[in-house]
Amino acid sequence: MANDELILKVLAEMQSKMTEMQAEIREMKTGMQEMKSDMQEMKSDMQEMKSDIQALQTEVQEIHEQLDDLTEAHEVTRASVNAILDWTEKVSDAITFPLPKI
Repeated sequence: MANDELILKVLAEMQSKMTEMQAEIREMKTGMQEMKSDMQEMKSDMQEMKSDIQALQTEVQEIHEQLDDLTEAHEVTRASVNAILDWTEKVSDAITFPLPKI
């Protein structure tokens, strides 16, 4: 009988350990589901961030194009102003030059 009692005791301990292991497995499964949910949320956030980055890149490209246009306009304006300054110097020389009366 001692062997039967010992076997029953070992089986009871094994059953207890098995129950604990099953509870731990359920906890692990719950944790994995939470991790999957968190990962899905992170993927969604990353997709939004990618979309935002693409919009920002488009805006930066537009700003660069506008800056190029402004640079070109600035060069044209500078050339025009320099031409006007040259013309005014020539005109001022003509004004100070006494023309003979005919």
